[in-house]
Amino acid sequence: MIYTVGPKLQYSRALAAVPPRNVKLGKNGDYPGGMVFETTAHAYTFLEDRGLTGTHRVFGLVGAVWLINTEPVDDRPFHRLLTDALLVELPR
Repeated sequence: MIYTVGPKLQYSRALAAVPPRNVKLGKNGDYPGGMVFETTAHAYTFLEDRGLTGTHRVFGLVGAVWLINTEPVDDRPFHRLLTDALLVELPR
């Protein structure tokens, strides 16, 4: 599992929808792919450094592997997701 960050309200609503909208999009056309992190610690640090811990959360991505399904971004603390992955809530 790898990790992503997103707005708490928006992502929680998407996961609670019927059917759930629980796919984090990978690279496709002009879209570079979602931001992803190798560990929850890296994701939380990203949120803390930007003052987003009140509005955003860390979520898991099932079926995505760091060294296979991501590519680095120059001078950024995250990678981009190359393939779609299943978004899941993490225990709090």
